[in-house]
Amino acid sequence: MVGGSGQTKMSVIIPAHDEEAVIGRCLGTLLEGAEPGELEVVVVCNGCRDGTAAAARAAAPEATVVELPQPGKAAALNEGDRWASAFPRVYLDADVEVSVVDLRRVAEALAQPGVLCAAPLPHFALRGRPWIVRKFYEAWERLPYLTQDMVGSGFYALSKEGRLRFDDFPDVTGDDHFVLQHFQPGERRAVAGASFVIHPPHSVRGLVAVRARVYRGNRELEDAGTPAPLQRRRGAIVALVRPGSVVPAAVYVLVNAVATFRSRWRPERWERDDSSRTIRDGSADPTHRIGYITSRYPSVSHTFVLREVRAGRAAGLDVRTFSVRRALPHELLSAVDREEAASTWSVRPVTPGIVARSVARAVLGHPVACAGLAVSVLGRARPGLRAHLWQLFYLTEAILLWEECRRQGVRHLHAHHANVAADLAWIVADLGERVDGPGTWTWTLTFHGSAELADVRGVNLAPKLAAAALVITVSDYTRAQLLSLLAAEEWAKVVVVHTGADLTRYRPAAAPPPAPPVEILSVGRIDPVKGYPVLLQALAELRERACRLTIVGGGDGLERLRDEAERLGLGGRVRLPGAVGQDELPELFRAAHIFCLPSFTESLPVVLMEAMAAGLPVVATEVAGIPELVEDQESGLLVPPGRADHLAAALARLLDDPAERRRLGAAGLARVRADFDAAASGRKVAALLAAVPLTHVGR
Repeated sequence: MVGGSGQTKMSVIIPAHDEEAVIGRCLGTLLEGAEPGELEVVVVCNGCRDGTAAAARAAAPEATVVELPQPGKAAALNEGDRWASAFPRVYLDADVEVSVVDLRRVAEALAQPGVLCAAPLPHFALRGRPWIVRKFYEAWERLPYLTQDMVGSGFYALSKEGRLRFDDFPDVTGDDHFVLQHFQPGERRAVAGASFVIHPPHSVRGLVAVRARVYRGNRELEDAGTPAPLQRRRGAIVALVRPGSVVPAAVYVLVNAVATFRSRWRPERWERDDSSRTIRDGSADPTHRIGYITSRYPSVSHTFVLREVRAGRAAGLDVRTFSVRRALPHELLSAVDREEAASTWSVRPVTPGIVARSVARAVLGHPVACAGLAVSVLGRARPGLRAHLWQLFYLTEAILLWEECRRQGVRHLHAHHANVAADLAWIVADLGERVDGPGTWTWTLTFHGSAELADVRGVNLAPKLAAAALVITVSDYTRAQLLSLLAAEEWAKVVVVHTGADLTRYRPAAAPPPAPPVEILSVGRIDPVKGYPVLLQALAELRERACRLTIVGGGDGLERLRDEAERLGLGGRVRLPGAVGQDELPELFRAAHIFCLPSFTESLPVVLMEAMAAGLPVVATEVAGIPELVEDQESGLLVPPGRADHLAAALARLLDDPAERRRLGAAGLARVRADFDAAASGRKVAALLAAVPLTHVGR
């Protein structure tokens, strides 16, 4: 089979378990420069708890992405074989990089008589790795099997004849060693002039984990009667014991000794190095690290931040997450929430002792910088003792965050919302520049609107906008409000990027739910600005129609809303289940006929996009940025805020006319797909953040 320009077509199978952070890098490198039809790429996502599948589809729309419910590399390889149709067939780990040019060289080698298995030579990206890790790979690169035996290490390719040497992949850890033992040295080829990039661990602990897995896999093969062919210790020792190689050789022996012990001490433990799953070294990452800071992360009411973080990682950014307050266990309503919370550093809670030691280190180490910063921060306070005390609290918390940013190598903070998160990002960047010099730290802001616009002076909005290097806002309406607070020469740094819906999660139901009663759905936190009492009043006006209302969301006003429903005699027609996890929302949308958002004020609500992505006709209020999403009478219905009579009339129109529901639902779906795709929005934000200049990126 050949591609569009005569190139031999190859199948590339990529097993991927929780590889959201690196699958985009892998696919981007692989497909860059490939001819149409040259590569048949099959990504098998096995037991993923993250957004690997979505990231793969976003990075390579032409690829086939298969999802298996359970983890397991062998099952993923076998499933990939069932989908693949071409030879040569390449088996590629998701955390390595190889170009199509090097694939072509491997294909040329496999076309030679007698060559059944081939791979490029590995290149180890060691920049930024600890000394021990660098010395270990310095020794490993001298071992003869790298050039003589052709090890796997994340890549091997087979001809059709070579693949017929064995049946299905067995459930063993060392799949590459299992494959190689089926070929004699003359049948396998390490292709000179071709290479692929391996990203070694960023920690010694990760290195030991990787090596322990190798030893465990070797024992599995030995127990099965098929010993791994690559353990030629005598040749390895001869290669290592040479002038100038004593230290790398000693490190190599020591690490392997520890890994061997660990593999026997924890014989059932799966070893995985997650440090190399984060794009951190400059050889792969064209930008610098970005630290996302929010008041609470993850948050059930701000899942768009989580999606943006993951989209940024898929686009190649090394994103670290920080939270002012730690998310509480009962707020983590999905597996993704729990995973993100586990890797997020939080300022609070913190003990007084930690605060005192952190502040003392900063003041004693950088007294002039800290003194100047204190004067600047207190100068931002409004009049009054309480406001000045609050700025001192922000200052101490910012010092904690500054230390953690230095530890993680973050010099660019991006805040969502112009609240305490923006205050801390501003102070951290200010302190960083005072210590390290101008241009060494920066901070940026995504501004969502509504609440902050209602209290411009209280949140110190104008100075924050002036201090930020870039301001991303989600609607043209909000941008216009911000421009009034900035000098005209600053307007260019305020950029609109619409938030979006996850089009892989929210899709129209295969068949509309049966009716009547018609199910009306609303989703959002129970807060006065959401206007839910108006929706209840509108439902009371529709008493004669067969309809029910479900309002999904938590908040302090939940019980009061229940009381209001009872007062209006709607107890049997209104459901208030409280907050639910993101995993449950798609099913709620599929069970509904109409979506309604009666807010008094909004920025550009993602939940409205999700409803439209699910094919629901929407009724919303004509406030702020909503008309940029919903075109009245075209892709939904808009009504004035606070008017129960107008809201009831719009709902009645949809309740009485199923054809109108279908028309508006289809138009809304097309609208979201065209302009409000979360993956596309995430890539835009990532590109903007990557372009923010820093004169120095700290390690």
